[in-house]
Amino acid sequence: SHLHTLALALKHTRIALSIRACDLCYCDGIGVSIISLLVNGVWIPKVTANSFIHEFARTLGVLSKKMALIGGAGDTLQAVSNYFATEGATIVCAHHGYLNDASRETLRTSLIDTKPDVVIIGMEQGSQEELALLLRKDLPSATFLCVGALFEFLSGRIWLCPPLVRQAGLEWVVRLVRDPGRLWRRYLLEGPALLFRATILRRL
Repeated sequence: SHLHTLALALKHTRIALSIRACDLCYCDGIGVSIISLLVNGVWIPKVTANSFIHEFARTLGVLSKKMALIGGAGDTLQAVSNYFATEGATIVCAHHGYLNDASRETLRTSLIDTKPDVVIIGMEQGSQEELALLLRKDLPSATFLCVGALFEFLSGRIWLCPPLVRQAGLEWVVRLVRDPGRLWRRYLLEGPALLFRATILRRL
């Protein structure tokens, strides 16, 4: 999770509950590391999907695991499918992430039929976690991994920051400069507001 995830959880109870129901949440942003330090006195290292997905993909190939991809559409989904196939993974289902009731049921039926070992979902925060919890009822033995915008990075649609920039926790600056219209509120309002709230909690 990152600061935007926490902001959504504060606003929407259903998103908070879906995140709490996840087996594991990793720190996908330096802001979460800072909040953890302020509230709990513990620094949590930042870990993004970009930092482990390549090794994860190779492992799936070595173990001959079946996988399903959900998210994106068109060229993006095809590029991500090609990426994992190149690593040796067997893709049994690749479905776009723009779901309505009918397409969600079609997706569910396809997953039940193909029984993937791993389901990777790249959608917007909140929606992907809710979908994972819904599908987990039909695939109790599968591993679900929610990766947000990872598909956009793997397909090349979004430029991946150099490792040093990511390690320094400055990836958000690059993203803000590249897409200010969509991200300014997230990084310039939501983030500072959460950090201020965490500071107040620390002092109570």
